[in-house]
Amino acid sequence: MRKILALLMAIIMLASLAACDGDGSNADTLANDRPGNNADDTPTNSVSDTSGSNAGDTPCNNAKDPTPDLTPQGNNPPPDMDETPVYDFEYEYNEELNGIEILKYIGTAEEVRIPEKIDDEPVTVIGGKAFEDSGITYVYIPNSVTYIGDYAFWNTPLTSVVIPGSVTEIGYRAFARSGLTSIVIPNSITSIGNSAFESCKELTSVIIPDSVTYIGDGAFDGTGLTSIVIPNSVTYIGAFSFTALTSIVIPNSVTEIGRDAFMWCENLTSVIIPDSVTCIGDGAFSFTALTSIVIPNSVTEIGENAFKKTALTSVVIPDSVTEIGNSAFEECRELTSVTFGDGLTKIGVYAFERTALTSVVIPDGVTKIHPRAFFVCPDLTSITFRGITYGSSEDFENAMMDLIINGELERD
Repeated sequence: MRKILALLMAIIMLASLAACDGDGSNADTLANDRPGNNADDTPTNSVSDTSGSNAGDTPCNNAKDPTPDLTPQGNNPPPDMDETPVYDFEYEYNEELNGIEILKYIGTAEEVRIPEKIDDEPVTVIGGKAFEDSGITYVYIPNSVTYIGDYAFWNTPLTSVVIPGSVTEIGYRAFARSGLTSIVIPNSITSIGNSAFESCKELTSVIIPDSVTYIGDGAFDGTGLTSIVIPNSVTYIGAFSFTALTSIVIPNSVTEIGRDAFMWCENLTSVIIPDSVTCIGDGAFSFTALTSIVIPNSVTEIGENAFKKTALTSVVIPDSVTEIGNSAFEECRELTSVTFGDGLTKIGVYAFERTALTSVVIPDGVTKIHPRAFFVCPDLTSITFRGITYGSSEDFENAMMDLIINGELERD
């Protein structure tokens, strides 16, 4: 009987111990024995892991979803951007420039990082029309590229680009009609090509380095540039280079202001011409809002239409000027005063047509003058030439015709 009671007592004690274990009193101890829950036991695939383990094993803990590595072997992408996959480009080897030429971008991404190498060859050329009409807004050009071809980024919404210092040439209309807002030209560039940034309507900031000597025709035509610093290295400014400027200081390295250089800069009210300039080209400042101008004593020729339809009120022609071209000041309807220098030998047809001049004195040294140099100037009541004063532009015209007929004057 005692044996039976002892057995029962042992069973009761074991049951009591089991109940103690099941009430949660030892849960913390048991939990701490589970893998991965110890404070000192960091999981190998957690976000805090810096050991280089594969993040793809624990996608829920990654900052961004894992993407396949599509960059060519041996290239290091920028910290925040992978190189664009090679299959997004059509390309070929360019023997002349010793590298890969990107022929066409066929991808759909709006942000593109051009690979530095393709097929183990450096990418040296962005070919003509390579990104034309694409939807890219940003492009990274690697330091291996030396040439950007014609129309390369034409008509794109491209708002940002860094042209690397390896690039030596920018082709015709390379960035024309793009969405660029600012651009820094690298000091590897010596010439800004014709129409390179034409019709970039949002472009308001351009930095031109002192390596540039030539600004091509229409380089910044139709942009939003209202002011620009042209470095002292520039010697030539092409036609229609700028159209939105309000003021400009031409550096003393410029010897010629090219044909139509600032034509149609309708808000241009101030220009400083240095004494290095010898020629003001045809149409250089026509259709601008200039109200005054100082022509330096270095200028020898004022081209045709040079100041046509400006708002000039007076002008002094220095002694250095020998020729005033056809229609040079035509339709300057506010022009009431002109002073000619003694070096003048030629005044072209319609040079001062439809101006508000009231009197002029033409130097005796003028040997070529068109009879209609002062055509349709109703306020002009005194024109003095070779000691004779004429009372109207009509009288002057008739007298000049007689001088030409008599061989006393050359007709322009």
